[in-house]
Amino acid sequence: MRVINERKNLIDFILNFAQDEYSTKEDLYNLSIETIEQLKIRVKQIKEYYNNTDKIHINNSDYMEFISNIAHMMVEQSFNIEDIWNDGKYQDKAQDYFNDKYDEVEGMINKTLNVYSNEV
Repeated sequence: MRVINERKNLIDFILNFAQDEYSTKEDLYNLSIETIEQLKIRVKQIKEYYNNTDKIHINNSDYMEFISNIAHMMVEQSFNIEDIWNDGKYQDKAQDYFNDKYDEVEGMINKTLNVYSNEV
């Protein structure tokens, strides 16, 4: 049953991108696993091509500094000053909050502005 569900999920995924060649799901159900896998690889290549062509890559240091500054401002707005610092370092809760906000801000910048670091 698991194999059937995986195949159906794969076919549904491919159908969204192969509508020009195959008009129905039934057409795809008759394809071999190898053909389906080849289609999946091709779809992935196409998606990567289009995703990469629209991305704006900026200097990694600038990218990280910008995100860190925003995350730090969020920490300062959410914690009392005495709850942020411990010997010049973030206290554990503040550090965890900063890490979460860094990831959140990075995700928003990636999705909304399509801006990424120039380092992979």
